[in-house]
Amino acid sequence: MGELPGAGAKPRGAVSFSRCNSSLAFQAHATVICSAQAQRIKSLKDFYISLNRYNVMYGDLRTAKTRTLISLFAFLLLGLLKIAVGRLYVSPVLTADGIHNIADVIMMLAAFLGLYLISLPPSANFPYGLYKGESLVSLFMGIAIIYAAFEIAVTGFVRLRPTDLLPLLITEAISIIVSVYLGHWISGLMSTNSSVIKAERLHNYEDGILGLIVIAGIFMEWAGYIYVAYIFLIVIIAYLLYQSYGIMKDSILSLLDASDRAVALAISRVMNEVNGIIGFHELKVRKAGPFYFVEMHLELPHSLPVDRADEITDYIEDLLKKEVKGVAYVTIHVEPGSMSKKWILAFAVSEDGNISSHFGLSHGFLILNTHDGKYVYYDNPAFSIDRHRAQVIINFLKKLGVNAVISQSIDETAALALSGAGIDVYLTDIKDPQKAYEAFREGNLKRHTV
Repeated sequence: MGELPGAGAKPRGAVSFSRCNSSLAFQAHATVICSAQAQRIKSLKDFYISLNRYNVMYGDLRTAKTRTLISLFAFLLLGLLKIAVGRLYVSPVLTADGIHNIADVIMMLAAFLGLYLISLPPSANFPYGLYKGESLVSLFMGIAIIYAAFEIAVTGFVRLRPTDLLPLLITEAISIIVSVYLGHWISGLMSTNSSVIKAERLHNYEDGILGLIVIAGIFMEWAGYIYVAYIFLIVIIAYLLYQSYGIMKDSILSLLDASDRAVALAISRVMNEVNGIIGFHELKVRKAGPFYFVEMHLELPHSLPVDRADEITDYIEDLLKKEVKGVAYVTIHVEPGSMSKKWILAFAVSEDGNISSHFGLSHGFLILNTHDGKYVYYDNPAFSIDRHRAQVIINFLKKLGVNAVISQSIDETAALALSGAGIDVYLTDIKDPQKAYEAFREGNLKRHTV
């Protein structure tokens, strides 16, 4: 993972740059967009097609909508059955649980609407899609749950004793079985990465656990321990309020574009393994529905050709969508690399190990990967030839992934060829490679322009 396209087999940190007649010149201390395509909104067609490449598949969302509707009708029947049996056999606890199931119906209706919105492709009026509609719907779901808790509090605390135990237990047992089965059924859709699906799955499992509490409450009612039964009602109300808090919190954070630190960390790990880039910063991640939108500043060599920079940004977009689940949209702003970041430097050195007075006639090249601080020496592959010396050296340096050369002097032809290959050239009077690198890192070496 992390090899740029066209790089081939090479040491860590290496990257090949295709030759191009044009190069991108960055003015000192200025941030320039590398290409019009480096920061852009893709066409609606390309964006929608790209979404289907993820594990988040619209086919799954269609299935999710179908299963949500089925769950909705199942809980509607359960809620009406519990309310009817609870009132017929005088059980406030079972009646309260029935009201809770009616709140579930409202939740699932909202969930269905949320799934419908996130399954719609981007449009001219909504170029980023309607994915935040899921978060808005989830917010209303939380409000509906709070209302259900209020209804239970108003109607549940009465001093009544059930007239028959068995129908109450059978009704609640049916509810537990249905809830657990639906939770398992919906768990097969976790690849959608939808917060609605995750919440629905968790809620069904929790309903099964809550059903056991309801059964205990029914026994307390039957035994005449009314105040103990009140405790079980309080547990149901507290559970609903806690559930509402979690749903509303996640929805509000999503609507306010809060950063997702876990996803940002996963993206950082992927980016740190990408070879051939200088670095990245200002990474921002926000969630909209089941998708993540990513923005970052990417640092590349100053002389990198425009078309090559565009290839690299496209490669990184595809890599992040592949490696980080749910990433659907990546905006990359390209700028010249900071001297303190990850570079692969080539020092043209003479036989005594000092920086050579001439690039093409140097005895060899000392390669420094600033990421790990290791130096590796290579003989000059063109030392004994007279013709096309510069091109032989450049091809050699490209295979090593070099993105900057440091020498005392260089002829304009070689400098132009290096620039066209995306390799920066820095000239210095400093002879010691380590001191020259320190000057480079501190920004005291001037980039040679042609």
